[in-house]
Amino acid sequence: MHCLRMVLITVVLFVGLTSVYSQHISP
Repeated sequence: MHCLRMVLITVVLFVGLTSVYSQHISP
């Protein structure tokens, strides 16, 4: 199930990016 792993990695990256973006916006 390589597709599932790919989706999981994409979600983790997206969540991490959103978290960093949020921290940069609100001090």
